[in-house]
Amino acid sequence: MPQPLPQRVYTDQTVEHREAEPPPTPPVTGIDALPMLADFEQVADVTGIEGRVVKRAMADGSLPAVKVGRKLLVPRDAIAPWVAGLVAAPR
Repeated sequence: MPQPLPQRVYTDQTVEHREAEPPPTPPVTGIDALPMLADFEQVADVTGIEGRVVKRAMADGSLPAVKVGRKLLVPRDAIAPWVAGLVAAPR
């Protein structure tokens, strides 16, 4: 890929040369934006599933969770397989 040409900026009889700025990186969203251990509200926000459903899944063990202090937290890597299991489960 060819190098972008420097931009010329004219200010009061002087010329500055600036390198072209790289495009901004898009913000990280979705499951990748969660911390390693997420609470039920964060899981509900990312998945779009109601918080009470997430809490019930954590309580019955279908969504793996670990107790840290007084909070139940879900490992980030456990969310996608749990959602995939919901989609694959017959009704």
